[in-house]
Amino acid sequence: MHEIHHVPRLLYVALSVPLAFGAVQLASSPHALAAPPAQAASAPAAPAASAPAIDPRAMDLLKRSAEKMKALTVFSVHADATKDDVVRDGFKVKRTMTEDLLVKKPDRMRAEVSGDEGRRLFVYDGRSVSLLTTPQNFYATIPGAATIGDTLEAVTSHYDVELPLTDLLYMAAGTDVGKNATEAGVIGTSRVGGVECDQLAFRTKAVDWQLWIDKGSLLPKKIVVTTRGVEAAPEYEAVLAWNTAPKIADADFEFKPPPGAVAIRVRALGEAPVQAKSPSETKDSKAKSGK
Repeated sequence: MHEIHHVPRLLYVALSVPLAFGAVQLASSPHALAAPPAQAASAPAAPAASAPAIDPRAMDLLKRSAEKMKALTVFSVHADATKDDVVRDGFKVKRTMTEDLLVKKPDRMRAEVSGDEGRRLFVYDGRSVSLLTTPQNFYATIPGAATIGDTLEAVTSHYDVELPLTDLLYMAAGTDVGKNATEAGVIGTSRVGGVECDQLAFRTKAVDWQLWIDKGSLLPKKIVVTTRGVEAAPEYEAVLAWNTAPKIADADFEFKPPPGAVAIRVRALGEAPVQAKSPSETKDSKAKSGK
């Protein structure tokens, strides 16, 4: 069996930082910050009232959206997404992909990513998570847990594996995804694919997030994530299409490796790599042992 220390990352999202984005404060008009010349000359401008770092409206909208997702027992999401790869010296290359997520609570999930960097498939059957990467045609199976939420925690805390649309999965599992926010704000109303949305922005210590929430369904329609602590601040962006009544079959959550696929082992985080011995070292070892 081959060994690999991690499965290539699929999204440019820091899993250690839950859903959060940078708050943005907007003036009420393009000229709101410019005082009239006469007033500016005769008297100092009054200090601007400081806006709260955490706008309760943003947190309430995020909470309502999360509650709507938590109430769904089955759903599917299709995402048209892009992410930045930092090649060198701050030079970024844009990658495109599609992401598809199928969920049946509490213990079934199928996620797939197809794009410029190949195809990745993840299947959770209530016991374990199977992973497939093509065109390399490698597959692996790692332990899961009793529910989708517990499996997310188990996989991301023990392995360098990132599931597609992870933040949506956390929200659907009931995780408080805004608890680490240091700033939160409501940008205003925006349209995504002809749908009127509330645009929110949040920030944590490492990540800026923007989220567009459908005013009608309360489901997220667009996500933008900026990783500030990485060179060139790469971004991930996805536009989402939801189906809250998808047709689901048991076979959707059964994994069968394709013909010719090679089994690999995903090394746990912190596990030391196995050092391969050279032919001469192997020969010396056998001579010393008398074999």
